[in-house]
Amino acid sequence: MFMISAQKPSKTRLSLHILLTLFLCISNALVSGCWRPTKYLAGLVLSTTKNTPTRIAQVAPLAESVPPKLYGGTERVVSWLTEDLVEQGHDVTLFASADSETSAELVRAVPQGLRLAGIRDHNASLLVMLEEVRRRASSFDVIHFHVDLLQFPSFRDSSTRRLTTLHGRLDLPDFHPVYRAFPEMPLVSITRTCAKK
Repeated sequence: MFMISAQKPSKTRLSLHILLTLFLCISNALVSGCWRPTKYLAGLVLSTTKNTPTRIAQVAPLAESVPPKLYGGTERVVSWLTEDLVEQGHDVTLFASADSETSAELVRAVPQGLRLAGIRDHNASLLVMLEEVRRRASSFDVIHFHVDLLQFPSFRDSSTRRLTTLHGRLDLPDFHPVYRAFPEMPLVSITRTCAKK
């Protein structure tokens, strides 16, 4: 699996992470019976066989810019994934703070990263951004969330393929009720150790 580090991983490692992420989502969906695999796989095959780019939304946390100016492991990973997907020819839209720098289309959710702006509670801004993502959901083939769990109620019944990468600890009992309440939401962990828990 992909580990967060101070240095950007190689392109091969990023591409493998993207493929592994998609593989894990499909595998988990097949095992749990949450997705209709033919529809999901047909969408991916259609995107590649017609030489049309996959339309991907990357939904970043708003605490820091993407990439972060200072601290921000999650935002750094989102930046690496976003830039690699654009380089591969995909049509990527990044939902993030306006001070983010990307070669993808940037949807500016807030003027700057909220931590450096002195805003402590990010929930209001995240909810407004998630509503914008929901409003545009039909424009994407895949929505990749990096904002923990707030999107689960709004995207539970979404026909757009979506997945959530959890960048923190998965073993905390505080989160287990959410995992049980939303078993159809595909989750990806950033490490094998976290995934086992």
